[in-house]
Amino acid sequence: PFFDTNVADWTGVNAAIARVTDVVHPDSRAGASMRVTPTGGFSSLDARSSVSAAGTITPGVAYTSSAWVYSPNGWSDLRSIIDWYDAAGTYLSSGSSTAVAVPARTWTFLSTTNTAPAGASRCLTRVRSGNTPAAGDTFYVWAAQATPASSGSAPQTYTVIRAVNGVAKGHSAGADVRLATPNYAAL
Repeated sequence: PFFDTNVADWTGVNAAIARVTDVVHPDSRAGASMRVTPTGGFSSLDARSSVSAAGTITPGVAYTSSAWVYSPNGWSDLRSIIDWYDAAGTYLSSGSSTAVAVPARTWTFLSTTNTAPAGASRCLTRVRSGNTPAAGDTFYVWAAQATPASSGSAPQTYTVIRAVNGVAKGHSAGADVRLATPNYAAL
């Protein structure tokens, strides 16, 4: 979702996408962004992730689709949307979203939360531009992702970065990773 090395898992629909380093979110972790350039002549376009693996979505659980976006000229209709798929990869439905007017030259956070429908097992996240964007209405995306929505009873989610400082430990995709339990001693 951070486009550090490429945009290989993303596709442009009615748009061309590319990894760029000339427009980058100010977060210290940001080193690149995805540029989305409309092809023009369509009422909407989007940049979409690949569909997640089967079993990554639980029906009845709320998920948040979010992204940071930047529009050099501003735009009246940008959205972060989640699409639901069954285990076989058949499209089920899209989560609802609201158009956000993004001011010119300002990184803006888009977020929408929807509950996975019955039969959902996979998802993709997409950033959509509406209102018939012309070829010059380029925008940029950083940190686009779908994550389980937080609630008081849900566990906190986080990203595990492996092999830092020369320490490496293999984990399977989706492995349950936990923080070490600290030892407590009476004083």
